[in-house]
Order: sequence, then structure tokens, then C-alpha cells
Amino acid sequence: MDKFTKFRKMLSFIGGIGLFVALLFVEPVLTGTVLQTLMGYVGILLVGVAMAGRAYSSVYISGYKTQKLITQGPYSITRNPLYFFSLLGYIGIMLAFGSITILIVVTAAFLGYYIPLMREEERRLTGAFGDEFTQYKNRVPLLFPRSTKIDSPEDYSVKTPSLLPNIFDTVWFLVVYVLLAGAAELHNLGVLHSVIRIL
Repeated sequence: MDKFTKFRKMLSFIGGIGLFVALLFVEPVLTGTVLQTLMGYVGILLVGVAMAGRAYSSVYISGYKTQKLITQGPYSITRNPLYFFSLLGYIGIMLAFGSITILIVVTAAFLGYYIPLMREEERRLTGAFGDEFTQYKNRVPLLFPRSTKIDSPEDYSVKTPSLLPNIFDTVWFLVVYVLLAGAAELHNLGVLHSVIRIL
């Protein structure tokens, strides 16, 4: 893992911890409502999709990130499937918390942070892979898939030493989901007292 990736992961982790601590003192106005319950169900569904999608994407990219341009599997419908599925996971987690305001703020922060990061990564990929990357870029969208037709090869060589840490990274979505859902339930029970209430 290069220094840039380590720094990005550390920054994301610190931001996540800060957000979690802040949310312990925030109570959604929707706490205890049917809408919050429905948001929780949709949230856990999105977290499940995010975990499966990140694991699937990791199968293709692990061990190859700097060696070759990956254009198959989930990389055939979006150039950044790991970020796409991470976004779904964050949306799922915020839905579970039950605050529409926090959902909008976290989604905007995610896009504001990661889209420039993706552009920077693309400059490096253009330098490394030239016309091959340019053609791929013209064919496949940056983040949001336009198609569900995935180019799945019959055989694919997986680099398991690199894969396993990336698979374990997906578990954090479930851990954070459970922690925030637990915090929301503690608000419901009156154990946690909010400093502010927000929509």
C-alpha cells in the first residue's frame, strides 16, 4: 500500500470516528417513527449490497491495482466500483441512523472528497496506461453505472494475499451500521440524551 492510500485510509478512519462520536449527541426528529424503521430496513439492505459489491470488486482489483488496467467484472460498468459501493454503504448507514439532514451532509461530503480523489487517480492511470485508459474512460462512467451488463470473464486469476485484507475492510460497514443503529436505539430508550435534534 502506497503512502497516499495509507493517508487516505487514515483520514477516512478519523473522519468516521469523529462522525460517530458527534452522532452520539444528535437525535433525529424521526426517532421512534415508522419512517425511521423503514429507513433502517432500506439502510441494512444497502449496507449488504455495499459489502457484497466491495467484496466482488476486490476480487478483481486486489494485487493488480498498479500492474494492469482492470476493465472486467464491476469495473466494466463503473471505473470506481469500490467507491460506488462505499457510497451505498455510507447512505445505508446514515439511513439506519434516521436523519435526512445527516444523510445529505455525509453524501455531499463523500462526493466532495472522493470525486476529486478519483480525478487525481485518473491522471496517474492516464500516465501509466495511456490510450488504453482513455478508451476505457470514454466507454465506462466515473462512478454511477449506466448499465447493469457486467463483462464477467469465464476464468480470472485472483491474488488471494492481497484480497483477504480488502475483504475484511468490507466488514467495517456492518460494524458501523450496528453501532449507529445501537446509538439510535439508545436514544429511543432515553439512555442517550441528545444535545441537538435534527431532521
